[in-house]
Amino acid sequence: NAEYMGMKILFLVLLVAGISCGTYPYLDFESDPEIAKLIDELRQIEFTGDEAITSAADFLKGIFDGLGVKEDIEKFKKCLHSIGDVLNQIKAIINLLKDISFEKIKEVARKLFEIALNLGKLLAPCVEEGSVIAAIINLIKGANPISIGVNILLNLPDFIAAAVQTVKGITSGDNYNAGFGLGRMIRLAFIG
Repeated sequence: NAEYMGMKILFLVLLVAGISCGTYPYLDFESDPEIAKLIDELRQIEFTGDEAITSAADFLKGIFDGLGVKEDIEKFKKCLHSIGDVLNQIKAIINLLKDISFEKIKEVARKLFEIALNLGKLLAPCVEEGSVIAAIINLIKGANPISIGVNILLNLPDFIAAAVQTVKGITSGDNYNAGFGLGRMIRLAFIG
């Protein structure tokens, strides 16, 4: 409705003004019961970073499904040689989310931007011109870390829930759900 959109626009203006001036609004994320519950769940999961992606194809299928994209994974198999390299970057994001603050949201946005760019570079040789994946890669390349951070803030409960899904998938060896959670995180941060 119009009132909600007005509040959303006001929030964005204040947020951008705070970022531009180097001052940030006081945000107590854990005062929201839903966010507090998700952060607590995230803190309970043991994620060492020593885990591995055992099926790159399942992980990528999960990412595509999390993004809402239907693609034939077969044509991407030759581009999946180092997809497991994203695990250390995911671990860094999870550690930031476990002790969330406004400043850390900016760092989460930067790290997710790096993950998305790296996935785009990895998949680029297998992407057909004009495909949905090509459009998403171009969207990611042109993204602004500030807008990514704003999208994360505006979708914080869903974003943290996707992070929980990612870590649970990684730690349990469920590559599809790990990828699906990461795809949702990217979608929420880049598209909203």
